[in-house]
Amino acid sequence: GMEVLLKAYRGVLEKRPHARLLLVGGVESLALGDEAGWYWNKLRALVGELRLDGSVGMTGYVPGEEASRLLSGSDVGVLPFNEGVTLKSGTLLTLFAHGLPVVATRPEPPEPNLTDGQLLRLVERRDAAGLSATLSDLLADPFTRARLGEAGCAYAGDLSWSATAERHVEIYGSVLALGPTAPTG
Repeated sequence: GMEVLLKAYRGVLEKRPHARLLLVGGVESLALGDEAGWYWNKLRALVGELRLDGSVGMTGYVPGEEASRLLSGSDVGVLPFNEGVTLKSGTLLTLFAHGLPVVATRPEPPEPNLTDGQLLRLVERRDAAGLSATLSDLLADPFTRARLGEAGCAYAGDLSWSATAERHVEIYGSVLALGPTAPTG
């Protein structure tokens, strides 16, 4: 869905000419396989066709620490997945953990715990105009960005290894407090 994001970004620039888009990471994936290089070149060509050369950066693969640094300096995270985002997405959880407000594509079927406006803003899949409008609105609204960033960060914090370990200790403690039980028969 990156080509949809690039087209949407063209619309964002009309309202916010100083906005910048940074595509962090490469396109290596199990879904694309050998087509990953072709897709990367297609994205670069589209940047040129849309005359976005001076305002779009494409990092390619970067180590985790560098990706974290780049995300920490960002205002909004965008996940324009063709099939929609899920709460199982490691990329979504990474954006949440960095306190970024997120705009992502709506999954089909919908996920009950993924409601527009609570943890993130959802847009229809492959809808460049809708994505552009949502991004422009969010960039103009620091209050909503802060609220979404805090909600996502809290959600990701509940999934951290330390929080998970604490829950396991609580469960084990409650089971041990019950003591051994006699088999019933």
